[in-house]
Amino acid sequence: MAANENDLLARFIENEKSARTWTLVSVSLFVILAFGILYLMNELKKANDETETANLATAKALAKADSVVNELEKFKKTAENIALNPARQGGAIAAPRPDTPPDRNSNRTNKKNITVFLQYKKEYKAQCQLLMDALKAEKYNVPGKEWIKNINFTTSVKYFNEQDKPWADSIAVVMNKIIGRTKSNPVPVIKNSVKAPRGQLEVWMGDYKRTVTSDLIKKYSSNQLQTQSL
Repeated sequence: MAANENDLLARFIENEKSARTWTLVSVSLFVILAFGILYLMNELKKANDETETANLATAKALAKADSVVNELEKFKKTAENIALNPARQGGAIAAPRPDTPPDRNSNRTNKKNITVFLQYKKEYKAQCQLLMDALKAEKYNVPGKEWIKNINFTTSVKYFNEQDKPWADSIAVVMNKIIGRTKSNPVPVIKNSVKAPRGQLEVWMGDYKRTVTSDLIKKYSSNQLQTQSL
């Protein structure tokens, strides 16, 4: 009888040891898995931040390229005007007299001298077309509109020279009416530090969408499952 009790006690102790061992192993695996998930989330966050930085750098590069193209166009037009309509005196091009005061009216800016570049996301295609039609009706110079696919941005009007701020404010008012913005949430007017010719404005129509880390994890997991099934 005593032997049976000892056997039962020994089995009980052995089972307890086995249960504790499995519990320790399970906890260790859970901790390792948790650290692995945290590491993966941190790496994905770094990748997301690097992507956003690259997008901003690309946007700045595009803005600089636009300003260079615009400067070249202005230079070309100036050269053509000089070639076609030279002011001549005695068969020679007359040089301006240094003591002649400048014509104050020559620096007046009208809407024809304001060039507005339109950039939009797919969901704003219709509103962008309405804005372009409205600005052309107001005699602004609108070369066209560009569908931006791979860069995230929010709706805004950007100007580069302080003298152009009133024009940017005026365009923002038109945009508020077209896209239904209220006084509590108007289209922001932003001064860009990039150098650009006077009279150049940019309109950006879109909703900034930040990539959520959990969505990236789900997408990664889905791709892994598809790869394993193949």
